[in-house]
Amino acid sequence: MVELVRWSKSERTLPGGEVDAEFAAHPDIIHLFAFTTDRMHVGEHSGSLSVKIVTHGREAYRFGSRRVDLRAGEVLVVNAGQTYESSIDEPGTRSISFFLPPEVAAMAARATRSFDDRRTGHPGGEAPQIPFRPGPRLHRTIDRLSAAVSRPGRPDPVELEELLLRAAAESWREAAGLLPPHVLGDRVRRSTREELVTRVLRARDLVRDTHGRATLAQMADAAGLSRYHFLRAFEGVFGVTPGRFARGVRLERGRASLGRGAQGRLRIHRRLPSSASARRRLRGRRSRGGFATSASAALLDSTLTQREGRMRCDGTRWVGVAVLIVAAVVSADRVEAQLRGDADAVAADERMIDAVGGAELWTRSQTLELDYRGWSKGAEGEVVERAWRDLTRPEQRIEIERAGAGFAVVRTGTEGWRAPDGAVKEGDSDAIARHRLFWPKDFYTLIRRLAAGDPDLWVEQFGDDGRVVVYSEALGELGWWEIAPDGAIERWGTLDMGEPLAYVYGPMRDFGGGLTLPAWGASLDGGWRFEYTRVALRSTPMDPALLRRPAPGR
Repeated sequence: MVELVRWSKSERTLPGGEVDAEFAAHPDIIHLFAFTTDRMHVGEHSGSLSVKIVTHGREAYRFGSRRVDLRAGEVLVVNAGQTYESSIDEPGTRSISFFLPPEVAAMAARATRSFDDRRTGHPGGEAPQIPFRPGPRLHRTIDRLSAAVSRPGRPDPVELEELLLRAAAESWREAAGLLPPHVLGDRVRRSTREELVTRVLRARDLVRDTHGRATLAQMADAAGLSRYHFLRAFEGVFGVTPGRFARGVRLERGRASLGRGAQGRLRIHRRLPSSASARRRLRGRRSRGGFATSASAALLDSTLTQREGRMRCDGTRWVGVAVLIVAAVVSADRVEAQLRGDADAVAADERMIDAVGGAELWTRSQTLELDYRGWSKGAEGEVVERAWRDLTRPEQRIEIERAGAGFAVVRTGTEGWRAPDGAVKEGDSDAIARHRLFWPKDFYTLIRRLAAGDPDLWVEQFGDDGRVVVYSEALGELGWWEIAPDGAIERWGTLDMGEPLAYVYGPMRDFGGGLTLPAWGASLDGGWRFEYTRVALRSTPMDPALLRRPAPGR
């Protein structure tokens, strides 16, 4: 059931106690507020999980000493039980705000957490207070919701309820990924992180709005930071400089323009997949991240077309709500899982993915185990290493043995340590930050994301050598590959802290279980070469015991 409150007044003040009393009197319904006003103040209050949307103007929220401005076109998720107040001082502000009953809010948190925790590392049940622009899927839902509450008369209650539940699930899903622990986690406290990310996101939005033409001064002004502070904050959040991110935006705009030009129909024709490619993509979507089977996804999709029966099954108020929330998350994953880019680059990456084992194998895998021998320039003897790499978050453990002495190195997005000779030494903060920033560009991480058709990525092909460059909407250029006609990986490169890093690879080798990788690799500067002795992909998460610090003396 939804209680809709609409009003349009030039000024209004609501004591926080009245708001709390209304929620306490009717705890089992969705409270929806839609209003247009010039000035308003709502006193300090709390409630269940809520979603705030401003379609015109600006609304300010205050959480203790921190003020959060919600601007036109932005969304804010507020956690259950959080105390805050809000105010409007801009004429003509239009805002939508709705509060979910506790049991429905818990369903949204559980459903979204089960799909997103492995990818974002964000603690379930809690969203950061960061305004964000909605993605295309949520944007369409908000447009439909805004139209429904703006029409004269009472909206269809079933349609309204469905839109609110969709908006809640999709808002939670997007908010949950805004502040993963590895972003600035080792530098500042949470409230400061939220403020910095909010400011940097506004600068990122300016870059996208200007199609990558914004200057550094304009970006820093949009973020309300000095140029020096802005550069550090932007790279800390996105892992690339503002200039490199803007270059990626310009390249994406150029790609889109080419697709709309005279060769548009030819490009569309060339992007049509072969039957084998279509089957591979279907398998990849079915197993993407190991989160849902095609049968369950089809069942969940079918429930979305059943409106009244779904909401009132067996006379229970919220029967079917969990299915709707899960379906919104699952269907978003299934629909978006398609690699983007020009036809030649997409075809080359598809050949590479097939050559290393296929999309199904890589998308269901969460952990990579590696045994290899290595040789460093200027060092005597070989190094024997065993590594465990998490493919879904920046966590790894490497056990190293050289000249009879061994030690372990562990790094996550926020901390690290070494254990030589039974002693535990804390990792260098610069090395931890470098690991965190390099992880999205890592050779193995990129293969998995490409295999899954990560919607954040797109690929372009440049030059006569067939080099394929991988870009991220959030981070700009991530790296490049040189791929043989049969899909074998010949070279790979990226930037590591601004310095070029590139490898050449040997012939492909079958490591069992359908997995194939180059037998050996060597850096182009001659500083390191290695040979794999064992490689395995695991569909289970990395064992937490591998990241645990050993007891002193062990």
